[in-house]
Amino acid sequence: MPPYTIWLRHETARHETRTPLTPDGCADLLASGRIRVVVERSRARAYEDSEYARIGAELHEPAELADPGAWRAQPHKPGLLIVGLNALGTPEEHEALTIINDHALFARVLKPGSVGAARVLRAWRRGAESVQAPPLLYDYDSLHDTAGRLVGATMSRPAGFVGAAHGVRHWYHSRLRDKCGRPLHLPPPALASARSCAELLPPIRQLAAQSGAPAPRVLVVGALGRTGRGAVDACYGLGADVVEWDLPQTSGGGPFDELLQYDVVIIAVALRSAVKPLLTDDLIDASGEQRRLRVIVDVSCSVDQPLVNALPIYAAKASWEAPAVRVRHAPPLDVIAVGSLASAVGREASIGFSAALVGALRDFPDGRGWESARGAFERAMQAA
Repeated sequence: MPPYTIWLRHETARHETRTPLTPDGCADLLASGRIRVVVERSRARAYEDSEYARIGAELHEPAELADPGAWRAQPHKPGLLIVGLNALGTPEEHEALTIINDHALFARVLKPGSVGAARVLRAWRRGAESVQAPPLLYDYDSLHDTAGRLVGATMSRPAGFVGAAHGVRHWYHSRLRDKCGRPLHLPPPALASARSCAELLPPIRQLAAQSGAPAPRVLVVGALGRTGRGAVDACYGLGADVVEWDLPQTSGGGPFDELLQYDVVIIAVALRSAVKPLLTDDLIDASGEQRRLRVIVDVSCSVDQPLVNALPIYAAKASWEAPAVRVRHAPPLDVIAVGSLASAVGREASIGFSAALVGALRDFPDGRGWESARGAFERAMQAA
């Protein structure tokens, strides 16, 4: 069996600490005897470079430690797979790229109707015109391991946990009062990070005590999925009054005015086909002053994919520093809409993902999971 090279790239997205391959995962790949592992040095990654060197991975020595694109300088080589997490830039930034080697990442452009798909995929199309073997894109949302489990889904539970925890925190923060009982109207807090999901909770419990507010009533939509279970666990860990919805409550299609009767709503569903929205502007406006809902957390954050966006009440994602989008002022309604929520617990989130990816790499590149992922890419290329 020919040797393959896995090139672990440095992530350039702000606040990104996760990695698709932990040192333990790389050690498993090296033990197979058929895979070489090269690791770009990174100051952002949740794991130190020395942890990779210790297990025998090759550390790439860039001209400068902050070099974000060492993989770009690699010549075309059959059997070389560039492995990362996030997209290689915005759709506009892809216009300057010519991809000549295979990549595995969260592309987010293979679903029908994905915004910017044509621009992103043109980088692979240009590569196909310049090398003999067309470069491939393996999206983790289309890649399954040898047991048939979706690799990308392993990030779901920590994302749901982080989203719900910050949603409840945001609600308590809005309940802070001065000594006379008047609202403080403080700016919404930035997202917080920790080594694990459990470490996020104690400061929120302290905030709850400081606010003096009763526990919020929280609705988790998609409660039976991985994302939803993470959200439910966070809510229970914070003592919230939790109501769980899944297919029995939503299969008839929205919108649902019941969502307006909760303090916090967590949207923990990943949709793959066009659906009716869960909530609309008209429904919110019709509720007027009677609306109880103050905080929505859109964990799936599909605002840039109109065909599968279940929450068309805001226009763009927010930032780590200012994660809440205010969509109504009287009474206030904020949407927490930040991609890659699992980055807040980078080390813990990386462990499960790495295990899943290593499981898939055991039969790279000809296994059924890789064949299926190639098919999704090829169909997207034809449609773009």
